[in-house]
Amino acid sequence: GTRTAFVGHPLSTRGQFLTGMLNQAGYRAEKALVGKSLLELVRKQTDCDLVLISNTISNPGVGELIQRFRDDPRTASISIGILADPNDLERVRMLATLDPLTDVVGRPHTVENLAFYLARLEQHKSLHRVTPDERIHQARLALGWFARLAENQGQYPFYDLLRQEPALVGAVTVPALTQQVAPVLGSLGTAKCQQALVNTASRNGFSLAVRKSAQRAFDQAVQDHRLLLTQETILVQYDRYNASANLDKQTQNVLGAILDTIERRARTERSLETDTEGN
Repeated sequence: GTRTAFVGHPLSTRGQFLTGMLNQAGYRAEKALVGKSLLELVRKQTDCDLVLISNTISNPGVGELIQRFRDDPRTASISIGILADPNDLERVRMLATLDPLTDVVGRPHTVENLAFYLARLEQHKSLHRVTPDERIHQARLALGWFARLAENQGQYPFYDLLRQEPALVGAVTVPALTQQVAPVLGSLGTAKCQQALVNTASRNGFSLAVRKSAQRAFDQAVQDHRLLLTQETILVQYDRYNASANLDKQTQNVLGAILDTIERRARTERSLETDTEGN
């Protein structure tokens, strides 16, 4: 649900400066130092909105890199801005004229300056671009279908639901999706799912409703699949609760509820062990 951008620049400090400006402009940005790494990053993130590429990048160079983006259906419709060195401006302009989704960005030094170039790139966007709102809508549809499969695994045994675990773990950190994806993670109940739910419930930056939904899903996961957190993760949760002494009561209640679930399950398991030994 957030705009994503990538920067390809051979100078790490300059690349970091540009990603910082993109972050200020409302994008979640990452950088790469060579063309091959940039391609790999963008292909992994199918929701990429734009890419800024230095004309001095190598392995491959900017011209071949643009062509590779266009030859791949996953990246064919991404807007590309070429960060132009003044000494190579004519060649860069020629490259930009050959591709309708590419423009010359120059060398922005302020967020305001960058915003000017981003507005120009927005005018070149593909008709096939999927907006953040559309992505959230599609994600909610997919989560609804997944929940149906999870609730009726006997009907759909040919689907390996655990293959989607990485996508679900990533989705739970998106506030617009958390309340829908948390119960799905709870139904899977794996160790990674439980840890993702605990971490989400413990993030103070999320709304109380979002954190509570993750906490309730964690409780359900432990009831259905037993406690699968590592000892290290459990100790971190105690530290989080202890550190919440000066936070609001509702946050303390959420963190306390997580520990209640952990301790309740631990007592149950100890009781089962005692009964087994007695028999």
